[in-house]
Parts: sequence; structure tokens; C-alpha cells
Amino acid sequence: AGIHYPIPIHLLEAFKDLNRRLEHSFQLLIIGTGVLEGDLYNYIQNNQITNVRMVGDTDEPGIYLRKSKIFISIQSNENYPSQSLLEAMASGNAIIASDVGETRKLVTEKEGILVGLNKEEIELALEELIKNESLINQKGVNARERVLREHTIEKFAEYFLGIMEFE
Repeated sequence: AGIHYPIPIHLLEAFKDLNRRLEHSFQLLIIGTGVLEGDLYNYIQNNQITNVRMVGDTDEPGIYLRKSKIFISIQSNENYPSQSLLEAMASGNAIIASDVGETRKLVTEKEGILVGLNKEEIELALEELIKNESLINQKGVNARERVLREHTIEKFAEYFLGIMEFE
């Protein structure tokens, strides 16, 4: 049966394996904190993954999102309506997202790669993008255009008022 790891560890496993196989220079930033922070740190240290940086919480994620090319959102239940995912898309990042819940309201195959909750699919998606700069750029452009077109303040207000059931 194998060891069952929390989903963020799958990302680190995939990243570790890609480091071994690819000759590209890339870095993984983990932004935010949570209950798995210690486990992630230990995994990074124990596996000597030198190109992963844990940023922690930040009031200005845009500083990182504007410089990044790929944004990864691997949630077990839902990626919608993730503010950080929307910000990453608006910053022109190609997206890798878990295909769960209503994620497809934000991300389709035009803007990113939708994956299952396992190391293999995450690794394949990362590799596909890392090896193809033009694919990263096209998905990033598509992501930005989609956010600017479909996720406006007016549309969010309409959505919010609809769920509040004002009469």
C-alpha cells in the first residue's frame, strides 16, 4: 500500500524528482503558512532540496507573482474562488491546479493544466511547462485575459448578492 503523504508533500516529491532529471534552472517558492509547514520544512531539509524557498505569510504576494511564471494550487477540495489563484492568473502565470470542486470556473486547459491529487500528475504537468517556455507564456496570457474578462468586481458583486439572497 505505500505511504500516504499530505498533498503538499506530493508537490515536493515531484519537484525533487524533476530536479534530478532536468537540467533547467528553476526555483519553487512556497508562500503562506499552515499546519503542514513543519512537515514541508523537514521534507525539504531531509531530501536536501536546495531550490525550494519557504516565504511564509506575506501582505504583498504580488511581488512574487509578478516574477513567477507558473503558479501551483493543489487543494484537496476546492480552488474556487481562490483569491491567490486569481492574483496569479492576473499576473500572467500559467496554472497547475488540482481538478477538484469548481476549479474549472477559474482554470481550464487554456490557462493551465488540471491534475489529480498525486505526485505523478503534478510532476508531469510541471515537466511539460518547464520544458516549454512558449506553452508557459501562452497559458499565462490566456490566464490574465480570462481574469480581466470574467472576474471583474461587477461580476463578483453579482455573484455575492446572489448567494446572499437579498429580496
